[in-house]
Amino acid sequence: MNSSGRNSAPRFLRESLLQQFADRYFPAPLQGQPIDPKVARQHAQMLAGSYANSRGFATNFMTLLDLVSQEKVGVDGDGHIVVPGAANSAGQPRTWIEVAPFVWRDRDSGMQLAAKVENGKVAKWSFDTVSPFMMMLRVPWYRDSAWLFPALLGALGIVFLSAVAWPAGAIARRRFKAEKRYTGARLRNQRILHGWQWLTVLWVGGWATWFILAFGNLSMLSGPLDPLLLTLQVLSPFVLFGLLLLAGWNLLTAWREKRGWFAKVWSVLLVLAAVIVLWVGLAFHLIGFGTNY
Repeated sequence: MNSSGRNSAPRFLRESLLQQFADRYFPAPLQGQPIDPKVARQHAQMLAGSYANSRGFATNFMTLLDLVSQEKVGVDGDGHIVVPGAANSAGQPRTWIEVAPFVWRDRDSGMQLAAKVENGKVAKWSFDTVSPFMMMLRVPWYRDSAWLFPALLGALGIVFLSAVAWPAGAIARRRFKAEKRYTGARLRNQRILHGWQWLTVLWVGGWATWFILAFGNLSMLSGPLDPLLLTLQVLSPFVLFGLLLLAGWNLLTAWREKRGWFAKVWSVLLVLAAVIVLWVGLAFHLIGFGTNY
């Protein structure tokens, strides 16, 4: 029972056991009545947002898991909160009724969810099953995966397309026997830019491989993946800062050489992509060294 199990089955078994035990030996009527619907809707909107689990990683690269595991609280058309992470055993959202300021009760089971307000904003919340050891903490906007994760995917897409443009352009020029666009030092710098983009793609693939192997077989966390981890950690600062530096050079060159509008726009997008990738690396501790996590 001390695991998440398949489809969170252990959690629902524990919930059911506790609820039925309490109902049998400590029966008591449910307390509280629904508060004013207008106030309830306001409180629901205050609760809405992205949250990170207090039980997790905070100072090493494993915080990257937050990017794909943050809890998103929403509000439905009736003004009720929607909490996917607190769904019932059928996987369906519970119907939460606010019965006291920032205290909600599940209409069907009586389970409670409560939030703490600090400085006029909801800072954290939890619900009965996990409240003794787990809180959901509101994430600051700069770590909010609601926008950061799509932005990261877009940034990586831009870097990948820029990298692919290098061999694709070479093949097209050879196919149509076109002259090379650049020569000498200018050609060398352009090759460095595209080569660094491919290095970034391989670096991202390396991190993806590490996480896939690590969580596909937890025994891999006991040492077999350390060489790959150390390699990625050595590469991280060079890849991230180098990509931004080269993207900045490409931006200045595009405007200095008075390229077409598409090249200029793309150079701006490439800089933004490099900034986003670097920010993710800094915010989620991909720049660091060591095998303690």
